[in-house]
Amino acid sequence: MVSDSGTTSATVALTGNAIDVRKAAAGVGSLTKFPIVWIFIILVLGFVAFIVFKRGYQKSFIGYISSGIQKRREGRDIADYNPRSKAEMALSIKGDKQETSMVTLKVKNMAAVKNAKEGGASEILKKIIDTAEDHKAATYENQDNIFFIFAPTRTKTFANEATALKVARQIKEVLEDHNKLFKQKVDFGISMNQGEIIAKQDSDSFKFMGLGNFMTQSKKIASLAESDILMGERIADRLKAMVKAEKHRHDGIDTYLIKSIKDTEKHEKFLRGFMKRQGEEPTGILNFLASSRSIFSISPTLSSVPNRLRRFISPISS
Repeated sequence: MVSDSGTTSATVALTGNAIDVRKAAAGVGSLTKFPIVWIFIILVLGFVAFIVFKRGYQKSFIGYISSGIQKRREGRDIADYNPRSKAEMALSIKGDKQETSMVTLKVKNMAAVKNAKEGGASEILKKIIDTAEDHKAATYENQDNIFFIFAPTRTKTFANEATALKVARQIKEVLEDHNKLFKQKVDFGISMNQGEIIAKQDSDSFKFMGLGNFMTQSKKIASLAESDILMGERIADRLKAMVKAEKHRHDGIDTYLIKSIKDTEKHEKFLRGFMKRQGEEPTGILNFLASSRSIFSISPTLSSVPNRLRRFISPISS
């Protein structure tokens, strides 16, 4: 209808067909008519969402674990040497009580050394451990300390002091050579000590228990040593004929700094050559020297040495 103003207005009645109320209601009814189908669809969608979430979480979690393992491996490089003769400390053990010589290596800057990108710290330690184990030592590790145990049950001799001295010198030389070649230095201390342990050697393992303060004192002396070898009082007394040492006292502990070592091998080679030049078998005199604990302490039994050798031995024993 058109009014005088030119506008058109009309009234239209809406029917049910226009808004389709019936059809909408029918659609809602269809949702409730088959609830099992909709439950199934919801479960499928939930399962898919769970799988997607799980894969994403697992990937990130595994990545985290892998990085953690890598960090731990990097932190263990210094100890990744797998000793052939690994020792195990026991709190209670049934075995033999034995007097033992021990060399202790303390790496004072362990954290810096093990994280170094160059220097091959693990290879250096493996070389040191192989050297000690070639002389029948058992290896025990505790934090920054590596103990080389020369127990009679392994070495088959009660006189292990000279062997311990030889190994300690070789350890020092290896580390000194390393420090000359690489920027990352190894800050170390070496101790030699004599004490008693309870030891048990099985077919595939060596178990021991230190008696008294043997282990604690060995660690303490190694911590006091500054890139050098310090001896405890007992082993210093045993080796006094072979080494020249300077006595010190630290925190109530008497220690002995090795200043020089008398070269027994040099004199043994000389005597062997001399005997061969004389046309005699050198076995007898060399056995005599070996049984005297040290070539430098034979003066009390000098009468048992052939006369032509006394002039060579006397200056050595002085």
